[in-house]
Amino acid sequence: MSWKSCLTPVLIHISSLRGDKGLAHFLIVNSQAFAWLNEILSFIIVATTISSYVELFVTST
Repeated sequence: MSWKSCLTPVLIHISSLRGDKGLAHFLIVNSQAFAWLNEILSFIIVATTISSYVELFVTST
């Protein structure tokens, strides 16, 4: 678990206590965006790793 995912609920709670709904909403949307970005990046890393292994296998045979 990253520090951002631990910190985000705390920031949302603090901002909601202050009555700053805009900041809370911004943080919720951004945490979801970070999660999506993380998923996409991990998929790209796995895909490039697999393709490089396939390329290595094809050139070795």
